[in-house]
Amino acid sequence: MWAVGGGRGLSAAALKYLACLSMLLDHIGLLLFPQSVLLRDLGRLAFPIFAFMLANGYLHTANYWRYLLRLVLFAAGFQWFFAWIVSPHYLNIFATLALSLIAIRCGDELRRRLPQAAGQAACLAVGALFCLIGELIQVDYYWYGVALSYTAWLFFDQPKLLALAWLLLTLAVSWPIDLTQMSQIFALAALLPLGLYNGERGRGGRWFFYIFYCAHLLVLYLLQLWLF
Repeated sequence: MWAVGGGRGLSAAALKYLACLSMLLDHIGLLLFPQSVLLRDLGRLAFPIFAFMLANGYLHTANYWRYLLRLVLFAAGFQWFFAWIVSPHYLNIFATLALSLIAIRCGDELRRRLPQAAGQAACLAVGALFCLIGELIQVDYYWYGVALSYTAWLFFDQPKLLALAWLLLTLAVSWPIDLTQMSQIFALAALLPLGLYNGERGRGGRWFFYIFYCAHLLVLYLLQLWLF
């Protein structure tokens, strides 16, 4: 188990705040200081934490459909602005998370309904299928984003297997290996704060993390216009 118990460690809210900080640094680098490799490297921690929190949310949500609807609405509503200020060539992070959540639900249903061996095989096949869909419809982080989220659920209570899966996926997305161009390898550093997850929700408005993503990009875009 990830939880350290006894009220120690980091709550889900604390991990999300850390992911938001990492994402903010990443997007400051993207929009204001594109020459800063450090800011982009620090930003690699954000998505793995959000992927883990998606899996955590799925395991603890009282209403899967409401959770999915929230992600879909933000994905659709924010896409025009995302395409305008970040990139028109792929879908925003809410689309990645929504697709991953659907994949997790499908994999979970098959694993529950089929005999153990068949269920495990079908579960892996579903993960591969949704990674392909993520690549085809071009969500943010493409197949890799779906794979991180799906394996976060698949190995949620097996941190060593999750670390191995994320290592292999990160090496795969970085292939061919070039040590001077492997900023994505810093995503694995997210395993350190995730290892301190205490299983508690913590303090933090549910909507903050959705609104922050949209609002910080708007603020950075306005700063970009003002400064440059």
